[in-house]
Amino acid sequence: MKKIIALAAAIVLTLTGAASVLAGGFEDYNDYENEDGTYSYYFEQGIKVTMDKDWYQKTIVKPGSGGVTFYHKASYEAYEKEGFEGGRLFSIGASVNKSFENLPSFEYIGFDEEEAMNYYAVLPTDVQAYMEDQQIADEYVELYQKVKDVIAGIEIVGGTNGETITKDSDAPAGQNETTAAGDNETAATGGNETCTCQCQCNKN
Repeated sequence: MKKIIALAAAIVLTLTGAASVLAGGFEDYNDYENEDGTYSYYFEQGIKVTMDKDWYQKTIVKPGSGGVTFYHKASYEAYEKEGFEGGRLFSIGASVNKSFENLPSFEYIGFDEEEAMNYYAVLPTDVQAYMEDQQIADEYVELYQKVKDVIAGIEIVGGTNGETITKDSDAPAGQNETTAAGDNETAATGGNETCTCQCQCNKN
């Protein structure tokens, strides 16, 4: 358990260098059901994350000033009762340069030409499941097996017109500092009904 806690702290410290660049971008969001039965989170920073119903119901979202983290709900709540942070599945961050490439485990999402910003996902490098309960641990593993599929479906969309921006794997690097994923200064959970930032929605 101590190893997981130390790792989570290290990731947060690594990724919180210049959160002010994107202040407010991930705290404002909506979550809603799509016509095909999937669910999406739309963050006003210009990111849309879509997942199936099972993944949606078993996860919670914790946005902060510089990024947003998706957690396995049962693991997160079990660790929280013990005073720890755990259950992380992945975090989304943004950077004007490519310094995130030094992170131990990440997936590149794409480049937003309008904002001149790279988006990326950071994966935990150690098991984040709550291991004291086998059912909870098994559920975490089941969700984690789909993490890269969820990340692959993330869309960079226009903040005002909602149009999807083409991903560019050869995005140009800037000269400024990296903003952060995994910043838990502001927390909100998604719900089964559409919700906007600063709210606490409880899933059924």
